[in-house]
Amino acid sequence: MDETVIRAMEKWPAVPAVWGWLSLDRRGVWRLKGETIPNRAAIDFIARNYASDRDGRWFFQNGPQRVFVDLAYTPWVYSLDGRGALVTHTGLDCGAIGGAWIDEAGAMILLGEPGPGLVDDRDLPALSDRLVDKQGVPVDDAVIDVFVTSPAGSEPELRLEHNGNRVRVRRIDSGEVARRLRFDPHPAVSVSRAASPRSTKPPEPPEPSGPIDVVAIRHAPTAWNDAGRIQGHTDVPLSEDGRRALAGRRLPERFGSYRAHSSPLARAVETAALLGLEAPVLDRRLMEMDWGGWEGRTRASVTAADPGGSARNEAKGPDFRPPGGESPREVQARIIDWARSAAAGAPPGAARNHPGPAGGVVRSATPPSPHVVAVTHKGVIKALLGLAHGWDLTGKSPVRLDWTRAHRFRFDPATGAFTLDEPNIRLERDG
Repeated sequence: MDETVIRAMEKWPAVPAVWGWLSLDRRGVWRLKGETIPNRAAIDFIARNYASDRDGRWFFQNGPQRVFVDLAYTPWVYSLDGRGALVTHTGLDCGAIGGAWIDEAGAMILLGEPGPGLVDDRDLPALSDRLVDKQGVPVDDAVIDVFVTSPAGSEPELRLEHNGNRVRVRRIDSGEVARRLRFDPHPAVSVSRAASPRSTKPPEPPEPSGPIDVVAIRHAPTAWNDAGRIQGHTDVPLSEDGRRALAGRRLPERFGSYRAHSSPLARAVETAALLGLEAPVLDRRLMEMDWGGWEGRTRASVTAADPGGSARNEAKGPDFRPPGGESPREVQARIIDWARSAAAGAPPGAARNHPGPAGGVVRSATPPSPHVVAVTHKGVIKALLGLAHGWDLTGKSPVRLDWTRAHRFRFDPATGAFTLDEPNIRLERDG
């Protein structure tokens, strides 16, 4: 986000948001009240300050005011530039692709580093030329037609060749895209429903299932990590060093049947892809803590600007809150909510046995597994550690965690309690 926008948010934190003005069409064209925006500078300003909130609602931050965007399909639109590279409608590089889908109309949706996006229909023929079968043989239009007309889950196996990798392509119904990829295409409708008296009764919680494993792993490093800048919800991709650090790495084989979930931020999605976790469920509840107006700044600059206030705030532990952001206690609440839904969403017939201690795996003959691998962020894993150990997030950590390794927590959905059963699990090398 522009520095001027961040300063405006800090100065006027309570400006009401607006809905129903700005929209994004299927070719990545911004529209204001249905009309295209002719001013190039205005388009560029929107692009630089385009983001999403924790509920999957995309918005343009217009100074202190949040302008929510109505989406014709997805929050991003990918197209091929003059070099044949995939870029977003705002000019961002697609980067690593964490998943690919084709809907019943033949539209292609990609999960790039910026987030989920529809491929511009004008570039579909060129992208279709990159589709191959499981042997790597290019497929013809007849195979693609069979894929499009097949029910989701029974389609022939296709892969998309991209940057030297082959990404599995899956069939999806268009009505499932927003739910599966965790975004809200029509925020104004959601707000009006939330305001309706009929929606005041919360939905019935799902029946609690048995305890599950949650294997949490932090994303690989970014340039902001190296610079000591606070990331929060800012969508910063992995650095080249971060990508190299994960090259050829995998979670231990005993976690191979675990379901994959990920924060939708690019650094987590790319980490999941590099670890070989195919098409993870993207869930905004796994996102890093929202650091509000402090995002993009270093801790040192925040402290220098207000030494006393910063110290008093951090001493609040789980109730610490950066300006315009959220508290660790709120992060813990959404993580418990996510873990309960992950446990309730375990496939019918999934085994409930425990994998046992390291080196003593208990194998189940009844796939799939109820357990989950979650690619997430340091703040989220610290929040989990606080829940597991009753730690108030101040002072020395009760367990020294290696942020390049995975950590196996145990979650009981009946009580909402976490325990840390196995910290610092080393990643394995391919082969």
